[in-house]
Amino acid sequence: MDKSQSIHSFWSSFNIPAYDEYTTPDKESLPHITYEMASDDFYGGNVALTGNLWYKGKSWKEISEKADEIASYIGLGGVIVETNGGAIWIKKGTPFARRMEEPTNDNIRRIVLNIMVEFITN
Repeated sequence: MDKSQSIHSFWSSFNIPAYDEYTTPDKESLPHITYEMASDDFYGGNVALTGNLWYKGKSWKEISEKADEIASYIGLGGVIVETNGGAIWIKKGTPFARRMEEPTNDNIRRIVLNIMVEFITN
């Protein structure tokens, strides 16, 4: 897998569809995840990226549980995802999860997830 495929693999591992934020289908049903993609190499340090959880409904219960599931998966020390020529190390950013208002639709819930990615690659 290349770096972008490794990021996609990470976000796709939570049993809901995941899409690069610039290729999200227009009429995709909720829930789903959209995420940023950027890459670097070993000497670049940490790269701050975000993912967005999107759910339909008035309650924050399900979406908050999914955010907690992702936080638990990453854990305190982060998670390593293999990629061509090395790996990427995904850690929680600060703040990790933040609820966001969706002003155009009060039946949509969104939580922004902040991650730090260290590219241990060429």
